[in-house]
Amino acid sequence: MLAWGVLEFGKAMGPDLPHALEAVRWATDYFLKATAVPGVVYAQVGDPYLDHYCWERPEAMDTPRTTYAVFEFADEYQGSYNDSLRSAVCPFLLFPMATSGMAICLVVVTNMASGYY
Repeated sequence: MLAWGVLEFGKAMGPDLPHALEAVRWATDYFLKATAVPGVVYAQVGDPYLDHYCWERPEAMDTPRTTYAVFEFADEYQGSYNDSLRSAVCPFLLFPMATSGMAICLVVVTNMASGYY
């Protein structure tokens, strides 16, 4: 959604456009890290029910922060996650200022097209 917002309203963002692009880049880096192991997608960190009872920074939390991974054999989750990755990253690829990060974008698209994600 953020990438689409930058595409649609980037010219109106003025001096905040670099900050918006930085946020999109952060999300792209997250997707790269979450799909770095072939056949595995790291989908969530922490328990959403416990986390919402605590209103402090994740770095300061003293509750367990379990990482949840979706493996290749968990087919019921792969399709929806794959679709969300494509819709989140692909609009950013069309943005003219994305040329500086095209190598990273190419890696993301290649990972998505591999069939594992």
